[in-house]
Amino acid sequence: MFSGRSPVSRIGCVLLFAFLAAIPGLLVTANASSGGVLFQSNWDTALGTSDAAFRDTSAPFGPWSVFEVGGTVAGNPNEMVVVSGVAPAGLTNSLRIQQQGSSANGWCRVAKQNFTPPSRDYYLRFYIRNDDVSGTSQDHVVQPGINAAQHLDLVYLNKGEFANGWRPRMTLGAQQGPNVTAPNWDLTGVLLAYGRWYRFEYWVHFTAPSRMQVRIRIYDDQGVLVATESNFKPDPGWGQWLSATLTSYYAGTDPGGGITDFGITPSNLVNLEFGGNGPAVASNTGRFWYFAGVQVRNDTWPGPVDGAPAPTMPSAPGGLKLTRLGGEVRPWTAGVQIGGRDEAHRPPVALSDGGGGGRMSTHLAASWAAATSATGRAGSSVREHLGYRGRRLHDKCRDRWWAVA
Repeated sequence: MFSGRSPVSRIGCVLLFAFLAAIPGLLVTANASSGGVLFQSNWDTALGTSDAAFRDTSAPFGPWSVFEVGGTVAGNPNEMVVVSGVAPAGLTNSLRIQQQGSSANGWCRVAKQNFTPPSRDYYLRFYIRNDDVSGTSQDHVVQPGINAAQHLDLVYLNKGEFANGWRPRMTLGAQQGPNVTAPNWDLTGVLLAYGRWYRFEYWVHFTAPSRMQVRIRIYDDQGVLVATESNFKPDPGWGQWLSATLTSYYAGTDPGGGITDFGITPSNLVNLEFGGNGPAVASNTGRFWYFAGVQVRNDTWPGPVDGAPAPTMPSAPGGLKLTRLGGEVRPWTAGVQIGGRDEAHRPPVALSDGGGGGRMSTHLAASWAAATSATGRAGSSVREHLGYRGRRLHDKCRDRWWAVA
């Protein structure tokens, strides 16, 4: 985790990670070990349509509990198949699902039951590649269960396809007010590309035994963070809260009337299933989508799969330049001094575009300074928060985006 650093540097990185992790709203992802894993499946056991293949019976933390295919496997052999050679970096196999439209047999699922006690925080990761061009406006593909009580409380991923890309949607707490009138939250401002792998990560946080918040991170196949809850807005078809985002809802500023979470039934969220529900609005395209690299854990954001290539810092951090949307900033050099006062009282680091509008928060500057220390390499504790040459950097404290050049 800290190879190439002195013992003092290692201690500093550990303290930095602990400090940053305690900051509300700050994205910090460790290179998670297996210590907090509740369930994991890469579908490595076998290929094809056998019980061993679907349930991944040699998975390290136990197999999937059950699988089902519309009709029978023999009669519907392409609906769900474990395949090789179509997988994100670091993996070999994936679970392939075929779009068969609204036919009576056009549905399937693999499910893990009782992976967690009720009302306990957990983190979910999976990879998805969607090739189902113009397949449907509403497919429930990742959710806690098939009955309405479960998927009205939470749908992790409801996918809609369009000519130029596809859009994720979440359903959150649709059985209790005030959000029962606008239960669906859509990714806005960007469509995801067909034929590319994306890594989805969720933090299901219980604010009370029967209340939750769901945070989301979506990364592309280069490891770039492309969306968070700040990019999800209520489905405009409901005609309410059109200016809100999940971020503003959780902040209690808009809309919710001061409510900042969602009411659920805890027992509805202890199961997990992947597949397709064959909705009435679907077309029988015969095209596919794929799942890979599923992990559930109870301690931290999972991050990428082991073995996936991770971007590295350039060897000369002093040569980096940060550009904020709307203005150029002067070159960033190594050895930034943060100061000695308590973090809560420190002023922003003086990195600006000349007009004062481009200042970076102290928290982000501290992370950046630590990541670009003597070796010029980023510790894994800040790897997902920072961003690298040719990528984007999100200052969560000030809600500003920076480009790294």
